[in-house]
Amino acid sequence: MADAGRVHEEPIFFAAAFEALLDRTLRGRSSPELKGKLRAAGVDLDRPLKVAYPFKVWEDVQAVVAGELYPGVEEEEAWFRLGQDFFNGYNATMIGKAAIAMARLVGIDRLLQRFTSNMRHVNNATEAMVELRERGRILLRMQMAEKFRGALPPAPPRLAQYLRGMLLGIMRGLGLADARVELVEADPSGRNSLYEMTWTER
Repeated sequence: MADAGRVHEEPIFFAAAFEALLDRTLRGRSSPELKGKLRAAGVDLDRPLKVAYPFKVWEDVQAVVAGELYPGVEEEEAWFRLGQDFFNGYNATMIGKAAIAMARLVGIDRLLQRFTSNMRHVNNATEAMVELRERGRILLRMQMAEKFRGALPPAPPRLAQYLRGMLLGIMRGLGLADARVELVEADPSGRNSLYEMTWTER
């Protein structure tokens, strides 16, 4: 019999992610129109951030911010750029600075081994798995943790490009200036995507 006092765990994004996206990535933009769009998406800029928010709120806020930063840009490209912006914004937070400093010390292989645990500062549901490691090349799968699979509706189609941008930002943050990240396959309904990450390994 299940414990009646047990709290049902749901996939959520933590305040650190919203701080990086809203405080850092938006770089002080806070027009009444933008505030209204974000409030409709689930975040009130006139109030302190909550500890955590549902995935839908995060993805709705992402769409608002992508549109604000890149008006007129094709959606997939806007979300790709947003992923890079998010990494830069996260890198400016206290948690992000510590994570990137450690990543530079341990290198890309150790970073990817710990990637899922590092993602727990951002959300409680995304995990990463290295499927292939060759010299200067990695195939990395981003997916939902098994216990949360099927708990969410399909991901926004642009989300895979956002993650591609975020991964590229991470690689460049590690000093891999010639890094490239390509989307190999994406399954929005299963919230599952595979990326090829390449760079010159010396």
